[in-house]
Amino acid sequence: SEYTYLVFPDADKNLLLDGKYKSKEGIYSAGEYPPEYEKGITAKGLQKIFKYINEGGRVVSWGSSVPLFLGNQSIMIDEKKEEKEEFTLPITDISEDLSKKGLYCPGTLLKVNMNTESRISYGLPETINVYSRANPVFQTSVPVFDMDRRVVGTYPEKEIIASGYADKIELVGEKPAIVWVKKGKGEMIFMAFCPQFRGSTDGTFKLLFNSLLLN
Repeated sequence: SEYTYLVFPDADKNLLLDGKYKSKEGIYSAGEYPPEYEKGITAKGLQKIFKYINEGGRVVSWGSSVPLFLGNQSIMIDEKKEEKEEFTLPITDISEDLSKKGLYCPGTLLKVNMNTESRISYGLPETINVYSRANPVFQTSVPVFDMDRRVVGTYPEKEIIASGYADKIELVGEKPAIVWVKKGKGEMIFMAFCPQFRGSTDGTFKLLFNSLLLN
């Protein structure tokens, strides 16, 4: 592949996929840019991204862009015969369910306990503070077929808030915050928070650098 990795920052899934925002009621609204710059990846484009991953590519995604890769996905094996490989990654976003239970995190520093043996956490302490809006919140499952997953960082069970305000934040206790996922020959690194929020979260820059640079 001509790409070493693809980076998806904190951007709405529907904006990335369709070039438009989608409300909870299913109503689409245009973005803030001229129409010629508002085309999304489209379902076919997402299939090509997964094909790139399957063949050895790397994706780094965080915040609101992570749901783009979750749920039912497919890779076009043969376009002429329209043969597809359908699959679901061993990671889901449960933030909507937790929000219904009262989870509210408008932008808060949360603690994350790190797996220090992971190459993604290289050079970081056992506990770090991350800037989170609690969207998404991860839950992992047992991987099947040509997939695998490793939890790199987890919210602690108690005393989760490092600074700021949040309501019912105990609902994210012991939930994964950073997950490495393998698909085929490639890999994806998902973060439930913004490692570079407005360039001010220097305590988590290393997570991003490690994700991009370490083999």
